[in-house]
Amino acid sequence: MNVQHITAPSGARTRSVTALIAALAFLIFYLLVSPIAGAIAPLPLPDAPTDEVVAYFTEHGTASVVTGGLQLLSVAGLAVFLWAIRCHGPQTRARDLCMSSGWIAIAAMGLSGAIAIGLPLVVSVLSPGGVEVARQASFVAGGVVHVVALGAAALTIGLWRSWSRPVRVTAWIAAVPALLSVTSVFWYYASILLPAGRLLTMTAFIVAGVSILRGRSLPSQTSALG
Repeated sequence: MNVQHITAPSGARTRSVTALIAALAFLIFYLLVSPIAGAIAPLPLPDAPTDEVVAYFTEHGTASVVTGGLQLLSVAGLAVFLWAIRCHGPQTRARDLCMSSGWIAIAAMGLSGAIAIGLPLVVSVLSPGGVEVARQASFVAGGVVHVVALGAAALTIGLWRSWSRPVRVTAWIAAVPALLSVTSVFWYYASILLPAGRLLTMTAFIVAGVSILRGRSLPSQTSALG
C-alpha cells in the first residue's frame, strides 16, 4: 500500500476564528466602558477643575477601577488579534510594521488602564497636581497615542497584500482619521477624530478577522513592503 504525502500549496487559504473573536473582544469591552463605569459615576471632563478630579478618584474609585479593567480586557483582545494575524502571514516589512504599531497601541492603552486602576489606590498620598498629571497621562496614552498607533497598524494592513481587497480598503479608510487624530493635540475640534479613528480601526480589524475566517486572505503572498 502506497502512502501519498500531500503538501498544501504555499498560497493555500487558511481559516481561523481566533482573529475575529479577538477583534470583537477589542471592540465590545471598549464599548462597555461608558455604560458600566458611567453608571457608577460619570467621568470628569478633560477640562474639569482639579478639585473635581481629586473628588472623583477619592469618592468614586470603583468607577475608575472598572474603567481600567475593561480597558485592559479590550486591549488584551487586540494583543490576541495581533498574535493571530502574525501567525497567519509570512514575515514581511508590512507585517513587522503592523506588529510594531500594534504593540505600541497595546502599551499605550495598557498604561492608561493601569493608571485608571492604580490612581484611586494612591490618590490619598498624591498632591492635587500629581493626581491631575497622572490623569492627563492616562488620557494622552489611551487617547491620541493609542489611536495614532492603531492608525499606523491599519495603514500597514492596507499595504500588506496578503489581505483581500475589502480588508485593505477598510484599513486604508480607518487609517486616515486615526492618524489625523494627532492634530487634536493642537486643535480641540479635531478631537472628534479620536473616537472616529478608534472605531473605524476596530471595524477594520473585525473585517480582517472575517476575511481569515472565510479563507479570503492568502498568508503566503508578498506584501507591497515585503
